[in-house]
Amino acid sequence: MRFTYGTSRGLLGRIETSPDYDTRTTITLRGLTANSSYFYQIEIIDAGGNATTYDNTGFFYTFRT
Repeated sequence: MRFTYGTSRGLLGRIETSPDYDTRTTITLRGLTANSSYFYQIEIIDAGGNATTYDNTGFFYTFRT
């Protein structure tokens, strides 16, 4: 799994990955700025190399610190 995130839709420059092929994965995000909004998308890649991207239909998901 690849978790791509950033402070704007056009700047998803940070990437965290997990090599696990599990239905539950934990990824630690470091260096976040307090009281800030972030946009993100998730790319799931299976053992065969097939990939699917979840990006909320181009609007990206959000979280706030």
